[in-house]
Amino acid sequence: MSLEDRLYETIAVYDQLGVTYADRIAKAEIPQLAEFAALLPVGGRVLDVGCAAGRDSQKLRDLGFEVHGIDLARTFLEIADREVPGVYFYDMDARDLRFGPEQFDGIWAHAVLLNLSRDEVPLTLAGFRKALRRGGICLVAVKEGEGEKLIGEELVNNLQRRETYFAQEELEQLFVVAGFNLLESVITGDELGRETTRWLYVTAQKPGV
Repeated sequence: MSLEDRLYETIAVYDQLGVTYADRIAKAEIPQLAEFAALLPVGGRVLDVGCAAGRDSQKLRDLGFEVHGIDLARTFLEIADREVPGVYFYDMDARDLRFGPEQFDGIWAHAVLLNLSRDEVPLTLAGFRKALRRGGICLVAVKEGEGEKLIGEELVNNLQRRETYFAQEELEQLFVVAGFNLLESVITGDELGRETTRWLYVTAQKPGV
């Protein structure tokens, strides 16, 4: 089975769950979202990578940003289009952003890179950098840990999906190699209350003014 097929098997899990999954994650409070927003220009243009049903896109919209969201799960995009007016949603792969260079002031990528294989991450981050304007902000959230594995958990009705985990220093270095300046790197607990899950948030900036 190819890596591509494995990613789309994960997408198939999300498509199967649809509204059930969207409802389960809807009330998660992520303090880093406000911190990310505070680093952006007023009314700036933001890309929500892996937007799912638009939970974070809606919050960014309500903060006054022009928001564009991308995902590969068609069910999520249908929900987002219906429930989150005022945001532009696209069926698009995080590894292959089909936007011109320097289009966004910020990129928010929560729980996206953990669905990729480790060797896909450098080019994905390079694509994020290209899409950002000079001085633009990128915030990535992944699960902290080592290696990768197939897991099933109650959140997804125990359907299996592949996850890749990152050590803090490893992800920081990937950002540096991709040409970013590091701003902050923190490890937190899980916003959904899962005791064994720890999130790694890295905030970085594209050089320039």
